[in-house]
Amino acid sequence: MLLAQLDIDSTYLTGGLPGLIVLGIGMGLAMPASIQTATLGVRADHAGVASAVVSTAQQIGVAIGIAVLNTLAATAATDYTTSHATTNPPSAAVLTHAQMASYTTAFWWSAAIFLAGALITAFVFRRRTRADRGHD
Repeated sequence: MLLAQLDIDSTYLTGGLPGLIVLGIGMGLAMPASIQTATLGVRADHAGVASAVVSTAQQIGVAIGIAVLNTLAATAATDYTTSHATTNPPSAAVLTHAQMASYTTAFWWSAAIFLAGALITAFVFRRRTRADRGHD
């Protein structure tokens, strides 16, 4: 949500970098854990295939996510330009604000998608009970 707070006057150091650092740390922590969880309990001779399926699913998810977020951002920019342009072609100021509207829209949708993913994971991820662990 840090990146969704960017505005026209934001600088890279104070506006963009903190969000990118949090994003990098979060992805660095999430990716290995997701592959480990997805391959947990898979027989050793199937571990390579299971890992490849998880990696492929992640790549497909990223491609679809980028396409969806790009569509949302382009729509937001178009809507902003259409509703605020008083000249043809639109002024540089209107285009700058439209660009920020597109970024903000994409970042808020990203935050909502991540939140939904976290909630789904919390409800779907099976926790081991003491009986499952064999009373260790």
